[in-house]
Amino acid sequence: DVYKRQMITQLKGVTWDDWPTAVAVMATVIIMILTYSITDGIVFGILFYCVCMLGARRWREVSPIIYGLAVLFVLYLVFVVGSL
Repeated sequence: DVYKRQMITQLKGVTWDDWPTAVAVMATVIIMILTYSITDGIVFGILFYCVCMLGARRWREVSPIIYGLAVLFVLYLVFVVGSL
């Protein structure tokens, strides 16, 4: 329960006026709750962030490392999780 409280208190620091960030944070939290997996939440949070930033035409603000992670996560979801 301690780690749950610590994670929830971090939500105060989110810039809720920035919709791509807000959507990614909410997707992360919802996926974590639904799957009981912090890892799955982070994976989908990064994917949502990349998609939202591309949709907002702010793709230059995202680090190439984040795009690289997104590609690796998509490949993981397609080839590893999809084959289960």
